[in-house]
Amino acid sequence: MEEELNDVEDEIEDEGNEFEDFGAELNVFIPDEEDTQEEGGDEDDSVVDEITRQVAMLGSSISEVSLLHDHLLLCVFHYLPLRDLLSASLVCQNWHQIIISSDALWKPQYLAIRSPITTYLPISSFYERYLLHTQRKAILREHDYTPDEILEMAVEGNTIDIAELDLLVAAPTFAASLQSGEPNLLDLMQEKWVITGLLDLMLRPTLNWDEERLRISHLCFQTLGSDLLLDEFLEHSSLLDALFYFLETVNRRTPPEPSSAYFSRFVGTLFEQHPTETMNYCKQHVRMIGNLVENVHNPYLMEILYKLVDSNLTHQRLMESQLFFSLASILNENETKERQEFATEVTMSVLTLCQPWGETDFVRELLNSSKTITQILNYIKTPPISQFRVQNGLKILVSALQLIGEDCADEPLLVTMLSTHIEYFAQLLKDLSTTETQIAPVTFGEVKLFGFVRLGIIELFLSLMWTAFPIVVEVLATYHVFPLLLDLFFEYKWNNIVHHQIAKMFSCLLCCNNYEIMKSVIEECNILNRIVEAHKSKEPSGYLGHLRDLANDLLGVADHAPSINILMEENQLWRDFAANELEEWNDIECVGDSVGDFDDDDDDDIDIVLCDVEDFDDNGPYEEYEIDIDDAYEHEDD
Repeated sequence: MEEELNDVEDEIEDEGNEFEDFGAELNVFIPDEEDTQEEGGDEDDSVVDEITRQVAMLGSSISEVSLLHDHLLLCVFHYLPLRDLLSASLVCQNWHQIIISSDALWKPQYLAIRSPITTYLPISSFYERYLLHTQRKAILREHDYTPDEILEMAVEGNTIDIAELDLLVAAPTFAASLQSGEPNLLDLMQEKWVITGLLDLMLRPTLNWDEERLRISHLCFQTLGSDLLLDEFLEHSSLLDALFYFLETVNRRTPPEPSSAYFSRFVGTLFEQHPTETMNYCKQHVRMIGNLVENVHNPYLMEILYKLVDSNLTHQRLMESQLFFSLASILNENETKERQEFATEVTMSVLTLCQPWGETDFVRELLNSSKTITQILNYIKTPPISQFRVQNGLKILVSALQLIGEDCADEPLLVTMLSTHIEYFAQLLKDLSTTETQIAPVTFGEVKLFGFVRLGIIELFLSLMWTAFPIVVEVLATYHVFPLLLDLFFEYKWNNIVHHQIAKMFSCLLCCNNYEIMKSVIEECNILNRIVEAHKSKEPSGYLGHLRDLANDLLGVADHAPSINILMEENQLWRDFAANELEEWNDIECVGDSVGDFDDDDDDDIDIVLCDVEDFDDNGPYEEYEIDIDDAYEHEDD
C-alpha cells in the first residue's frame, strides 16, 4: 500500500496540520476541488473522533474496534473522508485488505472525479481504477510536456511513460512521422506495453465522442492495423487476450459506440490478413461467443459473429457454445421487444450464412436440437398470443427449414416437431382470418390487407412442403389445411404474393406421388369446379393466371394418375373448359406444346448452314445486309 501511495506523492494537497505526523509515510492523492464533483452531506465529527480514539487503543486489550466484524468495519469506514480512509488502511493488514477490496468505498471516490483517466483493460476493483487515475495524473503534472515535445522525445529514442502515450498520438505530426519511417518511433511502437496502450486508447470508454476523440481512435486503429504491428499480435497471444477483453466490457444495455466499430474493424483486419491464426485463437476463447450473443443489438460486433459462422474452422466451437440456443433464449417476454427483434434478425442472418455449408454437423445440430426448437415454439405460443412474437418465430423457423437440402435423407427433428404443430398454426390462420381486417385504399377502390403473420404461416407451410417429406403432406391433409388456403386464395383477389404462395403449395401437392391424398384434396377443395367458375365470372380478379397454371399441372398429373383422370372425365364442365378455354389461353400465353412445333417441315424453322469465311470478305454479300445504326435512327426520326 505504501509503495502505491508513494507513486502519487506529488498529488498530496495538505488541507490542515492534523495529518503532519504521517509525514512521508502517508503519500496520498486528494483530488483538487475542480477535479471532483460536489457531494452533499457533512462529515460526522463524532464518528471520526471515536474511530481515532479506538485506533489509538488497538494495541491494548480494551480496544473495542478489534472485536468488530468486517461488515461492521465497512460501515464505519464509509463515514471517513478520503485522507482518513487511506490513513486507516495503514493501521494493519486486515484493515488494508478490507478497505482496498471494497468497491462500495471506492466507487463514490472514483465517480466523483470529473474527467477520470479510464481504461477498458481488466481492472478488478474501483480502488485500482482510482489508483490508475492518480498515478497517471501525477506523472502528467510532473512532466508537463506538450504533444510535440513527447513526439520529439520518442523520435530521438528517449523513454516516455504510458501516461504520455495519449499525448504522443495526439501530436499533429504523429502519423507523418510513422509514415516517414522514423526508426526509434517504429521500435517504440513494437513494444508490448505500447501496443496495449494503443488498444486502450482506441477502445477505452468515454462519455464524449467528439471529433478529437474520434481522431485519436482512428490513428490508433491505423497504427495497429499496419503489417508491422499485426505480426506482433500473432507472436504474443497476450495481446490478443487484451484485444478480446473488450467484449467483456461492452454494455449490452447501451447503444453501440464507435469503440465497437473500431474493435470490429480491427478484428476484421486480423481475419483478412491472418485468417487461420485468428480463427484458431477464437476457437480457444471460451467466453467469446457468449459475449457476442449478449451484444446482439450491436451490429458492429455481430459482424465478428458472422465471420465465425462463415468459417468451418470455428463450427465445432459454435456448437459447443450452443449458439442457436443462446440466440433463441433471447426470445422471451423478459427481454425488450427491440432486443427480441435484434435476436430474430441475427438468427436469420446466421441461418442464411449456413446455407452454403449443406449437411454439416453445425447445420444438423440446429435441425435436430429439441431444446432450441422447443424454445422457439414456446415463444410463439406463449399466451396471450402476440403477432409480434409469432412473426419473429415464424421468420426463424422458415429460415431453418430452408437449410434442408435434397441430400437430407432422414427426416430432421425440426420437420417432425413442426408437423405436430400444423394443427395449431392452421387454427391460428383460421382465427386471424375471421377477425376484422384492415382496409387500404387503392386506385380502383379498396382492398383488404392480408397481414404479415398470416403470410408467415403460409410461408411456413410452403417451406415444410418443399422438404418433400411424406409426413408433411399427410398432416396438412389430415387437418384440412388445403381447403383453408384455397378459400384465402379466392378471397384476396388482388394479393399476388398470397396467390403465388398458395399456388406453389398445390404444385408441391401434385408432386408428392401420393395419388390417394391428391384425389381427396381435389375433391375436398372442389378445385376443378372452382377453376371453371372463376373463368366464367365477369368480376375482375388477379388470380386467373395462377389458376391456369394449376389447371395445367392437374392435367399433367392426370396423365399418370388414373384416379385423378377419372375425376376429370366425370366432370363435364372441366372437360369443356380444358378442351376450349384453357387451350385458347395456352395458345395465347405460349404454354406447353402450343409454343410451336419444331419439325423439319415447318416453314417457320430457321435452317442453320455452315458458311465459308470467304463469303464475308469486303466485297462479299455481307455488305448487303449491313445496317448503319445511326442512319436507322435518323430515318426513324424522319
